[in-house]
Amino acid sequence: MTRTSRRAALALVLAVLAGLYAFGIFTGFVTFAALFKAGLLKGIGALFFRGLVLAGVSFVILFALLAALIKRLGRLGLNSRDAFCAAVLSLSFNICFLVVAPVTVDRSVSIFMLGEMAANPEQNYSKEAMSRRFVEVYIGDYHQIDRRLREQTEIGNVEETGGHYRISRRGRDFIAISKFVAWLFDADPRLVSPKR
Repeated sequence: MTRTSRRAALALVLAVLAGLYAFGIFTGFVTFAALFKAGLLKGIGALFFRGLVLAGVSFVILFALLAALIKRLGRLGLNSRDAFCAAVLSLSFNICFLVVAPVTVDRSVSIFMLGEMAANPEQNYSKEAMSRRFVEVYIGDYHQIDRRLREQTEIGNVEETGGHYRISRRGRDFIAISKFVAWLFDADPRLVSPKR
């Protein structure tokens, strides 16, 4: 085999792999979104944790689909390892997307603030007015503190006794990790180490 033919063969292999990975990311994402829209595992209250489980489910579905497709096509020189790598790439994309988009939209104070402004685009807000709106709507009408306490109790970071809440050992461990992450990435330390 000449150098030119080796290069052509390598280019073909890389093109086939790139196509497989692109197909895997697209198909895996569509599967992930479809599982959400189908309401699968709606009983898991926290969107983030439901998303992690659904990302895992879409990984399994995609791997099985790609492995079957590769076996059927046969002549492309791909194998189940390539299907697994494409499914892992898709899983990684889905988890990154979950954290950056849906979880941000679901939990962000900034999104709430922008949504309030978008609902009344001609209105000007003072900082005080937006603060009042946040307390009245986000905290009051939307019961976001109740929701957070319920979610943290479900995942074990908080323990509830007779309508009162206390951080658990798991919750303290989570905050210790969060403090390190805040330090490492210059996040606002006041959220993990509030001053009294």
